[in-house]
Amino acid sequence: MLSSKRLDNRGSALIIVIVIMTVVGVLATILLSMTSINAQSKKIDTEAKRTFYDAESALDEVTLGVENVLAEATNSAYSSIFTEFTTLSNEERNDKFQDEIIDEVKASLKFNETVRDVNGKLPIEYLLQDYITNSSATIESVGSCATTASPKKSLIIKAVKIVYTDGDYSNTITTDIRINVPKADLSANIPKTSTLSFEKYGLICENKLLVDNKKLTVNGDIYAGYQGININDSNAAAVFTSDNIISKGDILVSNTYSAEATSSKVTLTTASTSRTTKTNIWAKNIVIKDDNELHSLETLAANKKNTDISFANASIRVRDDLELYSPGSRVIMSGDYFGFGNSPDNEPESSAIILNGRNSYLDIRGLSTLQLAGRSFIRRPTKYEDGKQEFDGMAMGESLTLRGNQIAYFVPSACLSTKHNPVTWDEYRNTTITFDITAIDVPDKFTLADYLTDTKYTASTYQKPNGNYVVYYYLDIKSNMLTQFYDDYCKTFGTSRMADIFTVDGLKTNTVSQDGNVIESGSISAVGTIVSDYISDGTINDMVVYDPGEGGVGISAVGYQEDFKYWTSYLRSEEDETMSDNGYSTDKGVVENLINYDLIDTINRVNGDSPVVMNITDTDGSGYSVVIIDNYGGAPYVVPTGMKGMVIATGDVELNFNGGNFSGVIIAGCSEMKEEDATSNGIINIESTSTVIANEKIVKSVLGNTNLFKVTYEIDGGEKTATLGDFFNEPNASSVVYVPEVNTGTQQQFQSLAGLVVYENWTKE
Repeated sequence: MLSSKRLDNRGSALIIVIVIMTVVGVLATILLSMTSINAQSKKIDTEAKRTFYDAESALDEVTLGVENVLAEATNSAYSSIFTEFTTLSNEERNDKFQDEIIDEVKASLKFNETVRDVNGKLPIEYLLQDYITNSSATIESVGSCATTASPKKSLIIKAVKIVYTDGDYSNTITTDIRINVPKADLSANIPKTSTLSFEKYGLICENKLLVDNKKLTVNGDIYAGYQGININDSNAAAVFTSDNIISKGDILVSNTYSAEATSSKVTLTTASTSRTTKTNIWAKNIVIKDDNELHSLETLAANKKNTDISFANASIRVRDDLELYSPGSRVIMSGDYFGFGNSPDNEPESSAIILNGRNSYLDIRGLSTLQLAGRSFIRRPTKYEDGKQEFDGMAMGESLTLRGNQIAYFVPSACLSTKHNPVTWDEYRNTTITFDITAIDVPDKFTLADYLTDTKYTASTYQKPNGNYVVYYYLDIKSNMLTQFYDDYCKTFGTSRMADIFTVDGLKTNTVSQDGNVIESGSISAVGTIVSDYISDGTINDMVVYDPGEGGVGISAVGYQEDFKYWTSYLRSEEDETMSDNGYSTDKGVVENLINYDLIDTINRVNGDSPVVMNITDTDGSGYSVVIIDNYGGAPYVVPTGMKGMVIATGDVELNFNGGNFSGVIIAGCSEMKEEDATSNGIINIESTSTVIANEKIVKSVLGNTNLFKVTYEIDGGEKTATLGDFFNEPNASSVVYVPEVNTGTQQQFQSLAGLVVYENWTKE
């Protein structure tokens, strides 16, 4: 029997559905997972990009801060360069301009400070951090700072590391920042001009600078002519802060002593404590004296120490002598000193140092070099006639001497029949006085006749302060035996007798070792001997003087004599041919060379006796005045208190400021003074406490402002116009080009600062 069976597939559909749903679920899970991962990746990428841009923004802020520093330095350098614009070439201006920018940027960013603090940071790191406004960005470190000169001047801040952190995310940029120094067109079609000889001078006078019982402060250079610089009377004081102090005549400091004026003091000081350069001093003589006759000084009080000269850090050049005649006088010098007069027989041209006042004091320990090319002279009385004592000079053997040493050149009392020297007037007129040339001879050691000329001695008449006459007898020593005579005399008879006659408070110099070598810095050289027994610092030390050999001091002396002529005619150490072509000559004084007096005279005759006055307002608002006055032989021109500008006077000028000041330059006088013409002409007289400040900017501003200073006058039927430069013979005075001040913030003259601060060696982590 057949049978059949029916298949049942009712559950397969369910299985298929379950399988499909499982696959779909897996696919959905995969899709969701991928979507989540993609979203997370996008979020990470977004955060990373935001971190990068914030770090870069911080770097931009640092760059902007550095650019601002560069801009300020550039403006400062631009203003600074114009203070000496006309004295530099265009190349020199740009070099100086860039160097000043570099110095300013270095100072502002503390480039040279390399010591790290306790946190390991350099000072520059804190400065750069201040430029960042986002607190999440920090200057992690700076590697170093450097300056480059090639191929162009720049500054480099190396390995600047900036880190930006936001939660778990951070980014780091490391880069070098190069600061390229800008250039500017500083030519402005302005030609280079030579430095004006007078631009740094505050006072220039052809006769004398007179400070009489007043106080004067000068910040700037000084020139005085025939009668020199006079600081006179009790309580007078002068303080000069100068590069150059030039005196054709004497630098004279004198005091008046009286029983009532026990505390009077007169001082001349060069203020050089803060100066790095030496003060250049030239003078005919440097003298401290009393207002009384020199030979009556010993009657004055001997315990005063109130006439002082202090030359600190100076190069001192003296044509004749340094003389201390006043009791209690004191001179202290540091730097170097050269007495360059080398005449063997002409006193005014033979340089020496003479201590001729009781209780005087000379301190030369600060000198690195002392050279004396001449010998001292005895101021020997010759005759008293018509109420006037006449003197002449008799050469001695020393280049540095004490007054007491003069006794060595007197005829010894033992050689005179009177047995004393000097002799009274009655003895001289009524007695036959004999001279025994052998009276002091010491066999095999000292024979007086060996040193004397055939004349043997001279007699000199002198009127004492009490009116009585005496006669001094002097040995007439052979000129080539002066130094040897003094040495031999002192070795044979000692110097104690001289010390009894005259003493000084102190003569201080560098000490020496036993072999005669100077053990402190410095050297002494001289034609004659240097007094030795009085050179002491608590104890007596012999000073062995360096012998420069044939022509040693003399050769230098000749050169200095030429320099002195130029300083006292050109205000320079040598001849300038362009100035010579305009009439400058060593036969003229400084003011006569400098000023065009023909023009002043012409304008004075045409326009009358009134002074030419012009007021100038500079672009920076400063007000300057120029006064040109022909007052020769008349009343002095009184400079207004607080005036800024320039004064040119043919006669005298008076400063009466009562504590005020003047800024600029004052020029007084019209020709070189002669001794017989020592009238009131070219004297600058200080009548009250006054301050003079030399100002190169003012001088060049008023000279260069040709559009503002013009004088119109008629001559030969025509009209002419003179600018300020026309009143000067110096050619450079007419070629000064006025350069206005530049206001802070002006940057138009520069290439754009944008792009000068750049990144190098940039990396990102």
